[in-house]
Amino acid sequence: MSSFAIHPIDPNEIAALLHASHSDPFRVLGPHRSGEDLVIRVFRPEAKEIQIVSAKDREKIFPAERLHIEGLYQATVPNESPGFAYLVKVIAFDGSEQLLRDPYSYGPIMGEVDRHLFAEGNDKMLYDKFGAHLREIGGERGVYFAVWAPNASRVSVVGDFNFWDGRVHPMRKLLGSGVWEIFVPGVKEGAHYKFEIKAASGALLLKSDPFGFFSQHGVQTSSMVYDLDRYQWSDSQ
Repeated sequence: MSSFAIHPIDPNEIAALLHASHSDPFRVLGPHRSGEDLVIRVFRPEAKEIQIVSAKDREKIFPAERLHIEGLYQATVPNESPGFAYLVKVIAFDGSEQLLRDPYSYGPIMGEVDRHLFAEGNDKMLYDKFGAHLREIGGERGVYFAVWAPNASRVSVVGDFNFWDGRVHPMRKLLGSGVWEIFVPGVKEGAHYKFEIKAASGALLLKSDPFGFFSQHGVQTSSMVYDLDRYQWSDSQ
């Protein structure tokens, strides 16, 4: 779990999140130490209410306060360590509920060796590192997304699992590599997605996955999450 000691959130950081221009969303979202307590921030624009639920004891519930009307919430978990395992309960305006693992509770995923080989141009299995991959991390199944966008100021994965809203899942930039990544628990095979890239010039680009295993046909150009291990190859390799 990623965490570090912080001071109260700067209003400029809130504004950057809401305008999808924050280059380091993990610095604000997810779990962070605040004295002896743990502060957890969640951005879910569709939520009427957010609760933080202990993964070990579902009876322990910590209500979150709304920091901004557009969907930024914050909960305080007293006297908890950075290893606190939790779920996010999202109660939508239509009354529906979801219990989700927080994508911003994970540390960096792509290893330093993989990044080094990629930077050297010596990684012969880039398709295994980039794109969208069904994975299980920390006991949670979901999809790991990674894309190379060295000149971007912000990259988000958008899809039918987050209302195509670039503010919901902004990705982590792995410093020195130009790689952006995020693991989104709960996303399943067949999900449609693209990468929303904010260029250094400020231009907003919506791009299909260059490493996508499957995509829509015709005028629709979304990439699709696909389990390549299920594919039946017709050659002898």
